[in-house]
Amino acid sequence: KRLVASLSISSTVLACNMADQSSQLAGASAPSGAAIDVTVREMVYRVPPLNQQDLDRNFGLATTNLLKWMQAARMDLPWMQPGYRALGWLEPPMPRRLLVASQMVRLVRPGVLCEAVNSEVVTRCEVGSIGKTSIEFRYKIYFGEQLAGTGSTTMV
Repeated sequence: KRLVASLSISSTVLACNMADQSSQLAGASAPSGAAIDVTVREMVYRVPPLNQQDLDRNFGLATTNLLKWMQAARMDLPWMQPGYRALGWLEPPMPRRLLVASQMVRLVRPGVLCEAVNSEVVTRCEVGSIGKTSIEFRYKIYFGEQLAGTGSTTMV
C-alpha cells in the first residue's frame, strides 16, 4: 500500500497539476536565468516541400512522418523543449517527464498521403484539455494550403 500511495503522489507531483499550470509557471526560468514563456499554447512546425527521397516508390508518405512532425511541433513549445527539459525548470524545480498515453491521426480521405509531393508540410499544434495528471495536444496537418489530417496526443 505504501508503494502504491508513493507512486500515486509522485505521478501527481510530476504532472505539476497541469490545471494550475499558469500560476505555478509564472516565475519559471531556465538555469541560464532566461524566462520561460508559459503563455504559449499554440505552435506551428514547418517542413520544406517534400520531394522523392521523402516518399516511397509510389510517392506515398509514411504515416510515421506525421507522428514525427506532431512530436516536433509539441517539443517546440517553450515550456516543453527537447527531452522535456524545460518542465524540470518550472516551480518547484524537479525532474519531470511526460509519456505518450495515446496518439491518433485522422486523415481527411484515403490516399491523401500520396498527395504530399512538392508540398510544404505545416503542422499546427495547440494545447487541448488539461487534467490533473494529463495534457492533450491537438494537431492539424496541412500539405500546402490543403488540410491532410488532424491528430491528438494525450500525455501523462
